[in-house]
Amino acid sequence: MDAMPAFRIGDPADPKTLIGPMVTRKQYERIQSYIRKGIVEGAKVLVGGEGHPEGLEAGNFMKPTCSST
Repeated sequence: MDAMPAFRIGDPADPKTLIGPMVTRKQYERIQSYIRKGIVEGAKVLVGGEGHPEGLEAGNFMKPTCSST
């Protein structure tokens, strides 16, 4: 979990990138809804959470997210 903030998010063609974007907007929205539902049901977000990573607001990029119940 401590390593998650260090995961490089971005262009999947860049060899330094570990996490690329979701393939479609629909997929992005579905995963965001799962994160919201988890929070509503009592999960505590430890890393990441809803929304885009800073600097990657355009596109289907997501924050690496981890939670506990």
